[in-house]
Amino acid sequence: MSVNAEINGWRSYWGKHIPLTLDQSVQLPYLEGHWSEVAKMFDLAVKEMNIRGGEKVLEIGAGLGWASRRLADMGGNVVATDIVAHQIYGLGMAKRIMDRTGSRFHLSVASGEHLPFREGTFDFVFMSCSLHHFRQFAPVLSEAYRVLRTGGRFIATGEPAISLFRSESEIAKGLEEVAEGITERRPYAYQYRRELRKAGFRDARTNVVSHFQGSWIGRACVKLATDILGGNLMVAGTK
Repeated sequence: MSVNAEINGWRSYWGKHIPLTLDQSVQLPYLEGHWSEVAKMFDLAVKEMNIRGGEKVLEIGAGLGWASRRLADMGGNVVATDIVAHQIYGLGMAKRIMDRTGSRFHLSVASGEHLPFREGTFDFVFMSCSLHHFRQFAPVLSEAYRVLRTGGRFIATGEPAISLFRSESEIAKGLEEVAEGITERRPYAYQYRRELRKAGFRDARTNVVSHFQGSWIGRACVKLATDILGGNLMVAGTK
């Protein structure tokens, strides 16, 4: 699939389903509906990152730039990248959010598979609901690994994993995003961890919200259940 086809697919899909106003975009991800789950996962990532100020953060697939804005407000030195520059459905909205809020971060129209940054530049590479929009994980994870410093962290939230009793091809047939021309993966949980390790990451793991609560036995049971039945994941690894 060409980059232009992917861009057009996103414009069409967002235009039909998520036509946010500037005021709503400024509030992201703290809106009602499906955004409440996005917000929970983002808050987990923020806790993992523990930004104290000055950390260099790259967001891949930043979309409207809401996460980059939030991370910048916490003190991060943030770069938001995406292939869509549209003023409503892409990084153009991120610029409008900056103008409205006074937040400051950098914008770069770029693919996660070909990042225009030097090796070892960033402390964190972050993705929200975007890793599963790459047909092959290897190129984007390899680029994320390359631009991270040694000891840097990769964190992706809102990544769907399916049940071991279903096939990705079966599920893809019913996804509207696929019909619009958008790449929309539905991997198994273990595939995320496997691809992270293949890219060179250590401490590769997948978690759901409930993994961070209760006893270690309870967390282990939830992890096993997620590996088997699927769930909404945070995917993380260290260079």
